[in-house]
Amino acid sequence: MPVYSTLEWMLQLCCLVLLIPCSFTKDSPANATFNSTCKPVPNLIRPPYSKVNISELIAGRTWYPYMLYDSKNASNPVYLNPEIHFTHVGHGNEPTRMSPAEVIIEQETYFDVNRTCSDLLEISWFTTDGRQIGSAFDVTVNNTLTVNSFDDSILWKTDLKTFIMFHNCDTRNSTTGNCERLYIYLHTIFKPNVLTAAQKQTIVTAVNSLLKPHCLSVTDFQVYRWDDTLPVCPHSDREKQPDAFKTLVEAYTLLVEKPGSTNSTAAN
Repeated sequence: MPVYSTLEWMLQLCCLVLLIPCSFTKDSPANATFNSTCKPVPNLIRPPYSKVNISELIAGRTWYPYMLYDSKNASNPVYLNPEIHFTHVGHGNEPTRMSPAEVIIEQETYFDVNRTCSDLLEISWFTTDGRQIGSAFDVTVNNTLTVNSFDDSILWKTDLKTFIMFHNCDTRNSTTGNCERLYIYLHTIFKPNVLTAAQKQTIVTAVNSLLKPHCLSVTDFQVYRWDDTLPVCPHSDREKQPDAFKTLVEAYTLLVEKPGSTNSTAAN
């Protein structure tokens, strides 16, 4: 079992709950072995879908974390009733690539293992090629900024009527180009406990087809649990959110308001 510093444990927790990648994306030497009959998952992928209108992804929608695949850990903590709510901040150019993007505030509520309601916040760029790049804030850990940046999370597959699936490589092998620590996050547009058999089959068929070359399937995923006896976990009061997160939002807002930023995405 790896030994992490206190900060690294906090980052790992943030990754698991927010279903986003950590800021300290690792790069390891070329010492991994793979089953020769299976195609390794690369460090970076090109989303195999037609360009998505990101506003469709976030406008008026709540997404429910449904399944998680962690290539190195099949027994991550399972949180109850997680919900992700999106707020659109504006248009701009994502600074590292100057790619047209939407700035999104993402708030996730969930019940922890003690059935205590918790709340995590994130602000990020959603680029038109399906990448998510940004910062996260955990309001449950001493009101401190636990992650100041994170690497690409890529929208790998989507059926906006049912689900979205993100790929993230936490440990990259720059020599082979193959991912050695892979996370795959799958969210649904409906609460997992009310998905119909047909909707579940849509997810199974799509995921299994996409992951078959890598010798993976939905049976390799962990499923988040839902308990209808629990109350609705409330959103945090915007006025009471930590100052560090407010400052972060203000900084992003200034970026999307830069002259020319809005026009740069008008055609997308």
